[in-house]
Amino acid sequence: MDTDKYNPIKKEISNDNNTSSTNTGTDKISGSEFGSWQDSAPVMRLSAFLRANRDAGIRLCRRGDAPCLVFDPPLRRSDVGSMRFAIASHAYDLAVDAKRDLAMLIRAGIITTEDIGSLNDIDAVGSSA
Repeated sequence: MDTDKYNPIKKEISNDNNTSSTNTGTDKISGSEFGSWQDSAPVMRLSAFLRANRDAGIRLCRRGDAPCLVFDPPLRRSDVGSMRFAIASHAYDLAVDAKRDLAMLIRAGIITTEDIGSLNDIDAVGSSA
């Protein structure tokens, strides 16, 4: 498996002179490089983890085009150190790894998730208004 496929810094780009240059990550990449959400290894890992830990109450949603995780019931300070907190922490790490691919897949319409509002809908304590 070519792991550099998901690294925008190492992605080769052909130009008109039949030479290649290294993508610096500044080029806009569309979701068209994916035929399916299953073409993204980070998204596959997150999906498998969320399915395996369905009873932890974590689901993938979006705010506009930005992917996010929703915890139901919400995490509380008293959850720190619990198994649910460990699961949530690992899900967060996987979501961070998959964030770029998820955003591209959402923009391209390849995956759809529940839209829970824009970032402007968050009140000062971080809950939905």
